[in-house]
Amino acid sequence: IAPQIRVGFNAAGGAWNNLESLVDRQVCSDTLYVVTGCIFAPFTDSDGALIEPTQAPNQNDGKQIGVPTAYYKALLRTQSGASGKSVRKCRAEELKCAAFIVGHRSAKGRKPSVSEMLTIEELEHITGERFFTNVKNAPKSQANPSDWGL
Repeated sequence: IAPQIRVGFNAAGGAWNNLESLVDRQVCSDTLYVVTGCIFAPFTDSDGALIEPTQAPNQNDGKQIGVPTAYYKALLRTQSGASGKSVRKCRAEELKCAAFIVGHRSAKGRKPSVSEMLTIEELEHITGERFFTNVKNAPKSQANPSDWGL
């Protein structure tokens, strides 16, 4: 749980809300793995806007808490969506991976785009985190926009 701007970000037609809709369309009979997280460092959004870290009062106790500068999603699933196989038993060409980062600011009407898409390896570099470590064949160096409806 992290603070989010509602209007223009995580409400109808906001950038994060639209990314969540794209992810929802990826649900399949095979499992869709989604890792969601946030970034607190200065972040340059896909259109070049710099988002600086801020703080806001916690509604429960009034203490200042960090507000994320961006949110991300890392995605992994089978290409077909109906292989009936565990991703751990799939070859790399049977899988698809991608990541998206959305700057935490009001951006009503902004749809997920190729400019917000990156590889899992790129997301790992930005965040310092490792994703899908138990899936040795995960194609973490690839992110094909057409695989995700872009």
